[in-house]
Amino acid sequence: MLRRIFQLSKRFGNSIISRSVRTVLASPGLKRQAVAVLARYPELKHRLRLWGLRHGRQPLSRTSDGTPGNLSRRAARVYADLKRAIEAREN
Repeated sequence: MLRRIFQLSKRFGNSIISRSVRTVLASPGLKRQAVAVLARYPELKHRLRLWGLRHGRQPLSRTSDGTPGNLSRRAARVYADLKRAIEAREN
C-alpha cells in the first residue's frame, strides 16, 4: 500500500514538473527569468537538466556547420533541403 502511494506521488510530481517545464520553455519571458534563477542555484539547474534527460528532453546542440544536432536522418535531409531552398530563393 505504501509503495503504491509513493509511486502515485512520484508520477503526480513528474507530471507537474513536466507541465511546468513545457510552460516555461514556451514563454521567452518566463524562460529568461528561470535561467536567471537557475544561474544562482547550479545544483538545482543540474538536477533539472538530469531530470529532463531522463524524461526524454534532449538538449539542443549544433554541429560545427551550424545545423541542429540530434536529428534523425530524415529530419536532417528535410532541414538540408529547406536550407538549400532558402539559399536559392535569396539568390
